[in-house]
Amino acid sequence: MVSSGGWRSRGYYVLPLLLGSFPQEAQRVKETLLFILFNEHPVAMSQRMADYAVSAVLHTCGEESPVDANSMVLGHLILKPKFDALGKAVREERRPKASMGIHTEPS
Repeated sequence: MVSSGGWRSRGYYVLPLLLGSFPQEAQRVKETLLFILFNEHPVAMSQRMADYAVSAVLHTCGEESPVDANSMVLGHLILKPKFDALGKAVREERRPKASMGIHTEPS
């Protein structure tokens, strides 16, 4: 029996292994792992989608290709705050103004 979310995690562990086997796809593989690092959606009782990608980058990729792992960690450190700020701006823009107590007068 596979634990909750366990079958999903296996794909993430394979992605770093593809870097050596398919060097022409390395950029796409690294981008995919980087974007998965941004995914905060829950997949198990106490895990997020990003948790699986973190394990793949730190363990599998860190062992197979430390330079690629470091580039993904650095990319995450640089881009994650910008990603979060953009998400917050979009949510605030979409939030109905009436729910914040702001009422506009029709012109």
